[in-house]
Amino acid sequence: MNFPDFTTAIKFLEEEIKTGAGFLSSKIDKMTYAALINCLKSTDAIAVKTAIDQLASEKRPLAIPPLYLVSVAHPNEWVRRQAKVGLSKLILPTDLTKVTEDKDTKEAVMALIDKYGHFRA
Repeated sequence: MNFPDFTTAIKFLEEEIKTGAGFLSSKIDKMTYAALINCLKSTDAIAVKTAIDQLASEKRPLAIPPLYLVSVAHPNEWVRRQAKVGLSKLILPTDLTKVTEDKDTKEAVMALIDKYGHFRA
């Protein structure tokens, strides 16, 4: 996937999560999440890795869909590998496969949003 297509996909994912019920628990969470998603759009691989690490460290299910998208669609191979590492801290590979198997990228991301797309208390 080229960078403009990847950026479009991230924007789509962000809007899908924002419009879901029970989006984020506080205004601070919303701002932090938006900043991290924006960072995932960066062309600076180190900045993207920093966002990946932060999302993974928070251990919130809402991070699964964007990390999955980065892991399969980011134009930079190194960034995709970093996202896979971060994703593995949030979801077992078998659980990820159950949700994404036999789906194209958009369908897989939507399925992940449906299952993990909202912060849980």
